[in-house]
Amino acid sequence: MKKFKLLTLNDRRKIEELLHQGLPKKEICLRLGIWESTIYREFKKCEGKYNAQEAHHNTNVSKNLIDWEIIGKRFGIVEMTNNLNLCR
Repeated sequence: MKKFKLLTLNDRRKIEELLHQGLPKKEICLRLGIWESTIYREFKKCEGKYNAQEAHHNTNVSKNLIDWEIIGKRFGIVEMTNNLNLCR
């Protein structure tokens, strides 16, 4: 298996189809060439029953989120703000 593979919407649709056919998760992983941990992370992206479209949407949404606190700490912005508040 490859070291790292981004799942496409088509991959997610295959997962959904194979689940509906009743295949075990290990078999789905072997057919798609992905690790078991990948498929379990996929399931966490959906509320309830696995849905390819929902999983794909949630993946793209989470990629676009920006954690400003981490960026602020990285560039010292949070520390500067805290120091200004202490001076007042």
